[in-house]
Amino acid sequence: MKPFYWLVRAMIRGLARILFGLEAKGLEHIPTTGGCLLVANHASNLDPPFIAVSVPRVCHTLAKRELFQVPILGLAIRNLFAHPIDRGGVDRKALRECVDALRSGEILLLFPEGTRTSNGELQQAKAGAAMIALQAGVPVVPVYIEGTYEALPRGTSWPKFSKVRVYFGEPFLPQEVVNDLSEKRAAYNELAAEMMRRISKLASQAKQK
Repeated sequence: MKPFYWLVRAMIRGLARILFGLEAKGLEHIPTTGGCLLVANHASNLDPPFIAVSVPRVCHTLAKRELFQVPILGLAIRNLFAHPIDRGGVDRKALRECVDALRSGEILLLFPEGTRTSNGELQQAKAGAAMIALQAGVPVVPVYIEGTYEALPRGTSWPKFSKVRVYFGEPFLPQEVVNDLSEKRAAYNELAAEMMRRISKLASQAKQK
């Protein structure tokens, strides 16, 4: 139901621009067709919707499985191309859905850190996003979102104004980083570290402007 997606996207994007001055930089780095994995820092609950509405294509995301059990809300987020995931451990079904979406030519947004930062600083990445990237074999676009930690940090329930900018970096292929897959765990960790390195580079560039 893409009309519903584009309607909700327009509403959220409009409100984000008015209330938080939302801007997107580097949109030219997002492929116009084909599968693409966006990997971003995670500072706030505002990150998923603000990044998604900045992308000029439909953007798939993950959401905790419990939300899909809520009447009306569950149906709505499914039509917003969210996929359920269990937060307690490795959810292989969710991983397969992510890989399938990417292989079918969709854009997927993931947060390699796995959880929101508690101090505004970048965290060490977990293996999940790297695992999906290597299995799907699609371009990876690093993303840095600035201002959402100040607007709605972890532990708060009401946002305050903070200018929000989303920076999209140059895409790269997982196989450009990882050539040896004989030790999968090492390969995942190597790619995850590279994702965070590129996000950190975007953060440094943002702070210089």
